[in-house]
Amino acid sequence: MRAHHATSWLGLLAPLCAQAVLQVPATYPQIGAAIAAAQPGDIVSVASGTYAGFVCDKAVTIAAQPGAQVRVATLVILTPSPTDFHVPGGGMAKVIGLQFVNPQFFFPMQTTVSAGRVAFEDCLFEAYALSSGGFVPNAGLRIHDSEVWLRHCRCTGHTSPPPLGAGANAEPVPGLLVQHGFVAAVDCEFVGGALAFDGAIGAGDGVHAVDSSVHLVRCAATGGASISCFYPSGTGVCVDAGIGTWLVDSTITGGSYMNCPAGGDALRNNGTVPVLLTRTTATPGAGTTGVAIVGPVQADTALGLASPTAGANLGAPYRIDYQATPNVLVALFLSDHLVAQAPVVTVEPIWLPAGAPFVGLLISDATGVASFQTTIPNDPTLRFASLWLHAAAWPGPPLHAAPPIGGVIH
Repeated sequence: MRAHHATSWLGLLAPLCAQAVLQVPATYPQIGAAIAAAQPGDIVSVASGTYAGFVCDKAVTIAAQPGAQVRVATLVILTPSPTDFHVPGGGMAKVIGLQFVNPQFFFPMQTTVSAGRVAFEDCLFEAYALSSGGFVPNAGLRIHDSEVWLRHCRCTGHTSPPPLGAGANAEPVPGLLVQHGFVAAVDCEFVGGALAFDGAIGAGDGVHAVDSSVHLVRCAATGGASISCFYPSGTGVCVDAGIGTWLVDSTITGGSYMNCPAGGDALRNNGTVPVLLTRTTATPGAGTTGVAIVGPVQADTALGLASPTAGANLGAPYRIDYQATPNVLVALFLSDHLVAQAPVVTVEPIWLPAGAPFVGLLISDATGVASFQTTIPNDPTLRFASLWLHAAAWPGPPLHAAPPIGGVIH
């Protein structure tokens, strides 16, 4: 395994300049109140506790304090407290270590990204069992018309079952729902919601993408279980009219439930654009009806990851093990923000802003692994700064791009 060591590239990161740190709840009782008082670029630092949903309409960083358990949930019975991110153009919100949860049916919660760019790290998203007003589809995390990057997150449709009599209002709840959006996810898990006994349609998909660009690397997507054998289990990944789907070094599994013959499909592509698969395993749910793959797919040699990624911490080693084909060049670029772009010179989307500096070249070894490693300086001015490494491999035309790796420095 050939490793590239670098330290000088970190000098390209600009230290934070006089951003305010707003403390919750020490100064502001709720996250939403801190965001309202913040300016773009400020830090909202959150201590352990359970907080109400909020609206994030600014390019701020919302971070759990070290070791804190921060839960965002509805606090008043039968009074929805949704969280919505809609960040103005050109900015990006960053969220680290928050859990968006549904404690039970009577405390509904929904998390949505409805505009702009958001980066999530080490976050948990749980779905609300019913659709909003019976019309808007729900999910653990719902993304539409937005650009979202996720690392080490879990999106799940598992919720408390709706009460008896909910009937036709109980809909399939995917772990992740993407509508007209761009998503890059690394080291994430997506699980569809289980069908409740009084549900009307079926269980949820792990990931459901509609007219979207979805790039998953080292992720697991599992369909929800059909508790009632009369309804289908969920699909691991379902694509409707996708503009591009890349599954790399991932595991896709259809939903299944003991003693039910209706196992879910692992991957269902309802569109005409092939889903590109690289070192990805697709396994149908247990039973006689589920299959591994439905619809057009294509084998690929995309750039992925050979091992899990870790967060960037001051004074600590930092390493990325890329997985490519043997003996190829891997070019690295650095940025402090992300801009999603449809493929032009690469097979996969790139998130590389214009003018991002070149860091260096790696060469993969005989097993296809190319490693980058360094140490983050123990410089307090770098805390909450962002770094993303963008990698592109050239095993021969065309170029293959990995999703950005990195995030906020802790």
